[in-house]
Amino acid sequence: MGEMGDVARPERLLPRFEGQDCKFCDEGELVREQYKGSPAVVCDECDVPQIRFF
Repeated sequence: MGEMGDVARPERLLPRFEGQDCKFCDEGELVREQYKGSPAVVCDECDVPQIRFF
């Protein structure tokens, strides 16, 4: 795979967003976890997925 394919892999992309503030609530911070069986970055307060891989 080329360079673009490497960046789009969950283990490379999701850590870049971990620890950021949630865009949907005032209290949350983004954490890596599974969301409905897929790798994702989810708010630890409101549980809204910010990035999800299918």
